[in-house]
Amino acid sequence: MKFNTASSDGSATYMAHDLTVLELVWCAGFLDGEGWFGFCTRKSGKGRGVIAIDATQVRKEPLERLQRCLGGRIDGPYSNGGGNRKPKYRWTAGSCDATLQAIKRLLPWLSTPKREQVAVALHRWESRRAAYIGGPLPQATCRQGHARTNDNVYIGKTGFRYCRSCRATYMK
Repeated sequence: MKFNTASSDGSATYMAHDLTVLELVWCAGFLDGEGWFGFCTRKSGKGRGVIAIDATQVRKEPLERLQRCLGGRIDGPYSNGGGNRKPKYRWTAGSCDATLQAIKRLLPWLSTPKREQVAVALHRWESRRAAYIGGPLPQATCRQGHARTNDNVYIGKTGFRYCRSCRATYMK
């Protein structure tokens, strides 16, 4: 069962349907060779960040097949550097939940290097997320080497954890 919903910019975002093993293997192989699994933050480097999957192609058809299988959205065409280069299209998995669901479905069929890329992205996302929601501390020490204990850490207005020792040194 497939359906689409209109997003805020008027484009269609397709939701994934129940996939066959063959479709999952094709998606994993395609993303293994042409895709990217990673962690993104705003250009400023601030904020929680999101875990993401995307793939860029000159031909739209493979991305449409990926969209039919995993959902997400296709944007473009975009300029590809001018000259004789063809315009390119970009598929993204969409929301963080959709990305995590896609990773869960594809992980058994991804190659070792791609699994490592996924592991790094998940680790970065979990570390950043834990710092914002008051979960377990992502590191034992701050950047200056001070222990991150409950007595030495406070949570600022933005929800991020800060080192009391560093703040005391800064305020002198």
